[in-house]
Amino acid sequence: MESQQLKKLGQYSVQFLLPVGQSLIAVGAVMVAIGLIINGRISVVQEITHEKLKELPPREI
Repeated sequence: MESQQLKKLGQYSVQFLLPVGQSLIAVGAVMVAIGLIINGRISVVQEITHEKLKELPPREI
């Protein structure tokens, strides 16, 4: 009886849990890639802004 339950549990884990886990890992990898792209774009914009600010004359307060 216990052997059949283990077989059913094994089938469940192979047929359902493994694909779900793989999907979650894939989604996580996509989220990391999107985050890196956004971070890179922000860095480029900050660098351009910094260069433009250097070109402006200093303001008097």
